[in-house]
Amino acid sequence: MSFLKSLNRQMERNQVARMAVMEVFQKSAIKDIDEFSLALWEQIRTSRSSDYILEWILSDDLPFEFVVKLLIKMGFSSDHAARLLMRLHKHGSIVIATADKESLLKLQQYMEFQARNHALGLDLRVRTH
Repeated sequence: MSFLKSLNRQMERNQVARMAVMEVFQKSAIKDIDEFSLALWEQIRTSRSSDYILEWILSDDLPFEFVVKLLIKMGFSSDHAARLLMRLHKHGSIVIATADKESLLKLQQYMEFQARNHALGLDLRVRTH
């Protein structure tokens, strides 16, 4: 099989997986994760500081379904959530947001609280950019 055919097949599989995730998860249907504060996203978006990042480190026992549901509940589109999940799985970490330290610590608290409600642990780090 040629390299291009192989690459095309891999891209088709990724697209099918992403479409399946998008169909299954709709924000309004996710009832086991608390609503996310849109005011906090606005605070992060308008932060005058970009000195800090919130990094999510992959842990082996973290269910992918939880990752996608949490990201969707936080306001990411299902397509973007699926892409972030794939990046987290491939690279071992993703940056969730860049802002001032206080705002990112609030975001981290929300994410960790949701994980505890599902008897899961998250490896989140607020660190300098």
